[in-house]
Amino acid sequence: MAISTTTFQTPATSREGLVPSVYDGIVQVGAYDTPILSMIGTESVTNISHSWHIDKLREPKNKPQAELYEFSKDTDKSTVQKNTNAVQHHINQYEVTNTQQAVKTYGNVDKIEYKRGKTAKEHALDIEYSFFGLGHNADPKVSVWTAPHARTSDTDPGISAGIFHFLAKGETAFKNGRRGNVFAVDDKQNWTGNAGQLTWRKLMEYLQVIYDNGETPKKILVGAETKTKIEELFSKQWDRRIIRDGDTLNPLISKIATDFGVVELQLHRYLSKLHKMEGVLIAGNFEYMKNGLLIPTNHYEYETNRTSKGWAFETESTLIVKNADAFVAVVGIDVSENTNNAGAGQP
Repeated sequence: MAISTTTFQTPATSREGLVPSVYDGIVQVGAYDTPILSMIGTESVTNISHSWHIDKLREPKNKPQAELYEFSKDTDKSTVQKNTNAVQHHINQYEVTNTQQAVKTYGNVDKIEYKRGKTAKEHALDIEYSFFGLGHNADPKVSVWTAPHARTSDTDPGISAGIFHFLAKGETAFKNGRRGNVFAVDDKQNWTGNAGQLTWRKLMEYLQVIYDNGETPKKILVGAETKTKIEELFSKQWDRRIIRDGDTLNPLISKIATDFGVVELQLHRYLSKLHKMEGVLIAGNFEYMKNGLLIPTNHYEYETNRTSKGWAFETESTLIVKNADAFVAVVGIDVSENTNNAGAGQP
């Protein structure tokens, strides 16, 4: 029986008969954007190991020939190279018990539909995470180089290598600050030392590596901390233009005009302190990156031996980087606030 409204009970919130004030719903929190999955296309894969071949044009040379030219035997050797990645099995499952389906929850949502939507987002996030080669080792600076592994048995999981494995171009260590198309700007020049400065000239030199290899950089993937540093390069060297968008003053930079064309800055949450990947940028033409699908994402119900129903999202895929020379990565960039960036934008 409810107590009288004139009677005090401690604490007041424990009075019998009071209806609790609770929002009638469940707020789903967490980031679920997948920029790479959203911007790269897909390609069909027909086996658990997938390969692609590249053949680079040789450097030009000047060879004057006599008027009467005698053809000789072609002695040029094949320059075709093969790259391989393994297919990785991604499964995210969820179950709903008979009791869960019967009880009332906030928002009066369909429990199956709710879990389906949540698990679908987590499935995409897991695939995106694998594109960076993260999660194989507690240290991301070790994990990202993980090589592909094609499964050898029913219980042996295949591992799809991430972006950094292909950008390393077979190099197993940094040499003079470079490992394939990955450049380290820390003081040890191997991504283990104190973070170093990124200057405007250096940024253009890294983009020129792509240009010199015959491609054009289109996007730069960065975390929020690194993007701020890039914006500081402009504010130190030039007066940054403030753009008015309605009632909003926008000092942020989303695109950079370079000698190689306009390059768009794209934020990525995985290139952040949360994932120990701050101070990293990846630039390139992402048209050369594909999501290779052996089994396109499938959603199905599976049998359980419990008083529940189970469903799963399943994808078998691999990352395809058709041309590593269309990309560069820069690591070890200082993103700290207290860095003296005076003249950072100077050549």
